[in-house]
Amino acid sequence: MGSKLSASASVIMNVGVARVWEVMTNPKIMKEYFEGAVTKTNWQVGSEIITDYKWDGIKYRDRGVIQENIFHNKISYTYWNPNWELKDIPKNYGLLTYEFTPIDLTHTEFRWTQAGYPKYWHDLEKDRIGEFLEGIKSIAEKKKQKLKKK
Repeated sequence: MGSKLSASASVIMNVGVARVWEVMTNPKIMKEYFEGAVTKTNWQVGSEIITDYKWDGIKYRDRGVIQENIFHNKISYTYWNPNWELKDIPKNYGLLTYEFTPIDLTHTEFRWTQAGYPKYWHDLEKDRIGEFLEGIKSIAEKKKQKLKKK
């Protein structure tokens, strides 16, 4: 893994763990909070995860490998971003971890941890994680409200 730097934040979502899991693993929903990026994986340990997106009009492809998948509990995967300007080799990959902690049937704590990012990107993103998670929370809770209205 790249650097020893890590950043983490959590948010309490007013939905059950199954909904949070769906929001974090369904590529159609992920596209909403990853600003149109398309994620491809089967979430099986050892499988590749690829995210294709455009940034400033340029196409990029992030990649990694699923390291852990404990249903409704935890997902972790290695992560490499071409914007880091580091070779695409294992020692330059970071690690993303999602942790899901049910509080009760309708509330879940979700924790996002990123480790091993290059210092510049770590410093840039560490203070944005909380805001990013609030956006994910909004998507999870908004969809829940739409389902209730039907």
